[in-house]
Amino acid sequence: MARGRFPLLYWTSIVMLLLMLAFTGWYFYQNRDAVCRNSISDALTKNQLQRYWQKGRIIALMSSSDDGKPVAAGLAKDLPGDYDLFAGEADEKGAFDRQAQILPWLKTCDSTLLERMTRLGQGNKLLLLPAGCLDNLAGGGREPGLVLFLLRGEIGQIPKALACAKPEDWSQE
Repeated sequence: MARGRFPLLYWTSIVMLLLMLAFTGWYFYQNRDAVCRNSISDALTKNQLQRYWQKGRIIALMSSSDDGKPVAAGLAKDLPGDYDLFAGEADEKGAFDRQAQILPWLKTCDSTLLERMTRLGQGNKLLLLPAGCLDNLAGGGREPGLVLFLLRGEIGQIPKALACAKPEDWSQE
């Protein structure tokens, strides 16, 4: 009688181990991008982003080399209200229907960038970063057109990643 149980327990434990390994692999594959775990295509994330946007606590980062038209349209539709636009140099695209304020320190994209963001004052901010800068902040592998939304903490605190938006996220209803 004991002989018949052993193979059943043995094979059951092997199957359970394989299921756990498969689930662990799937989980880490889905969450491989540590900075952009939350997408605005998720309704809860979008709702949270909209609440913080209404409170003026968001800093949005995008590469100045990306097309800003979908982002400008998405901001107008999904995140209405005012925001300040900053760039490291003059932006000729005009996708945002406003002139960007020039901040020379945005061009350098050095280790002080996140700290300097905390000193931009109250309200929502959109920063156009030089090409490659967002890759450095987001850990590489960034898709063109990605916008990284940071939540500003209290004065002096480094902003924390809240959500990301890909170009296709802006066109969803």
